[in-house]
Amino acid sequence: MSDSKFIVDVTEANYDETVVNCPKTVLLAIGVPWCIDCRRIQPMFMEFAEKYSDKLQFAHCDFDKEAGLNSKFKVRHIPTLIVLRKGEILDTLVEPKNVKLFEEFVQKALTF
Repeated sequence: MSDSKFIVDVTEANYDETVVNCPKTVLLAIGVPWCIDCRRIQPMFMEFAEKYSDKLQFAHCDFDKEAGLNSKFKVRHIPTLIVLRKGEILDTLVEPKNVKLFEEFVQKALTF
């Protein structure tokens, strides 16, 4: 998902650097390329990442590759979207079934 300069890839190895130490609030999407719901929100995720890059750090974590982060966040369904500041969870959205839910989630994240 993160073939955009506005989206960072988050792994267990770089989690502290990319999320905990990030000066901005982070919107982390945990998903995989083969997930229908992940693909549904991807265009809007990329659009919002560019539009709101001054306010939020958009990030992506590959569910299939990062078992430790899945465990850390207790991810059971994808996509799971998490808003974090300094590593603390502020909000979570699991399996948004439409882009309107995702858009509302991003708008709320902008207020943190």
